[in-house]
Amino acid sequence: MIIDLLNVDKELAKVKNSDIVRYAKRSLLFNNLSDFAIKTRISYAIITVNLGYQASNQLMAIYDTILDNVHDLPALAASMGNERAGLHNVKAEALHRFCLDFDKDPSKYYKRKNQTYRQYRDQLMDIYGLGIVKSSFAVEIMYPLQTEV
Repeated sequence: MIIDLLNVDKELAKVKNSDIVRYAKRSLLFNNLSDFAIKTRISYAIITVNLGYQASNQLMAIYDTILDNVHDLPALAASMGNERAGLHNVKAEALHRFCLDFDKDPSKYYKRKNQTYRQYRDQLMDIYGLGIVKSSFAVEIMYPLQTEV
């Protein structure tokens, strides 16, 4: 939505209550990072490596199927390959490794209190398949209001 700053009152009147409720609910996701939220956001960063917007959306359409197969590497690779995901074997391996490791010890993937966001980003770069750009992306979707990495 683009707001005409010269007519702010008119523009604000166009905002629907349902939009406000939806945005408020969405903002709650940013304030409470559970194991599930962290795993989901890092998984999304892994899945979308080297993909454009449209291809990322196609993969996200089968996201639940992907996560259902995460512990079965051949099925995971097949489900990603069926969607013509580029580098699907590498992504499947990266996602498989990450999820197995995350399930063993989720605390490794939390930001520590004394850690800067850049240090946290660098920590996430240890995940197979994530470089600096996608690690930055993962941090930004976990902490969208706080980070500038």
